[in-house]
Amino acid sequence: MRSLKTLSAVIDLVFLLDMFVAFRTTYIDTRSGIEITDLKDIRMNYLKGQFTVDFLATMPFDMVAELILGEAGIFKLLGALKLVRILRLARIMTYLRIREETKALLNLAKLLFYLIIYVHCFGCVWWMLVASADENKMMWVPLYHYGARADWKLVYSQNPTF
Repeated sequence: MRSLKTLSAVIDLVFLLDMFVAFRTTYIDTRSGIEITDLKDIRMNYLKGQFTVDFLATMPFDMVAELILGEAGIFKLLGALKLVRILRLARIMTYLRIREETKALLNLAKLLFYLIIYVHCFGCVWWMLVASADENKMMWVPLYHYGARADWKLVYSQNPTF
């Protein structure tokens, strides 16, 4: 568990460094198609655009809440904003000056990443609905104890008691 917190802190540090880099990275003006190199315009564009999401995703609010309150609670959801930062890579890939085969490989990797995230989120929802439910409540998927002798009348009855 300690190593996961360390890894999370390192990832937050990398995202913080990325925020500093974003304050100095040029961008393409969508109206004119010209690359903007003026630092003041770059900063204002970043502050108006992705800065809020980047800030909320980077700052370790969950760790601070855990230190103060004893549990992270709702602050853990802010960690999902890191995904938004990763999903922006698709936009960056369009401006890369690399071969088309490499772009196709990156798109394939991106699709694989989307699939993994989808399966992960689906599994989390399944776990929240089924596995973490209170055993005293009636669930839409009953808990079966396959290790013990299961009576088929009990399993398929109208009012099962588990």
